[in-house]
Amino acid sequence: GYSYRTSLIKVNFNAYFTLWQNRTLAFDLVTQDQVDNGTNILPTSLTGLESTHIGIEMDFTYNVTPALELNGFLSLGDWYWSKDVDKEFVELTNSGPVSTTVNVPLSGLPVGTTAQTTAGLGFHYRGIRNMYLGARWQYSDRIAIRFNPDDLLAGFITREVIQDGFDDFSTVYLYAGRYFDFSDNIRGRLNVGVQNLFNAEYVRWASYFFNQAQLAFGFPRTYTIGLNIEF
Repeated sequence: GYSYRTSLIKVNFNAYFTLWQNRTLAFDLVTQDQVDNGTNILPTSLTGLESTHIGIEMDFTYNVTPALELNGFLSLGDWYWSKDVDKEFVELTNSGPVSTTVNVPLSGLPVGTTAQTTAGLGFHYRGIRNMYLGARWQYSDRIAIRFNPDDLLAGFITREVIQDGFDDFSTVYLYAGRYFDFSDNIRGRLNVGVQNLFNAEYVRWASYFFNQAQLAFGFPRTYTIGLNIEF
């Protein structure tokens, strides 16, 4: 990491390389019960997993004037499963338990649910007496789907679907606030905010289960108001 500081600008830069070895991933395995022709949902896990996380991160603040600050950040990551693993399954058949070892082809697939590219840019203005206002734009991209290894083995999902991910999206947050005094020893702050100002429709993350994506959509335009009291 590296940090640069002056009276006008502050910049932080970090790079990382993380290797996670011998990880465990829990999931539900769905199997066909040959004894009663039903299905079994068996809690199981994969062990010996390995994932690699590489990336760079940068954030900054810049004082354009004593009252106006610009700020922003950028994060670029490459998070992926580093190797295939073998898994032993035991199924009940009419002739008794049968053990089967299969290879789970995870190598090269992205680690899901997290946007691996994010960026933001905003401003904070405090030039109005006892007041402040600001805005922040945030961008997210390269969001891989979350999946169970069993779905990959059963063919419910393909490597291409996992690697394609979802569309990028951006949101805007607008906020303002005002300080005031209740008395000599009690100070207050009233703040209001609007999240997702332009009411963008987007998928935050999604899971894949039985040949169907279960989408978690982002929140629509929402409003907040708060009161802080310091004494």
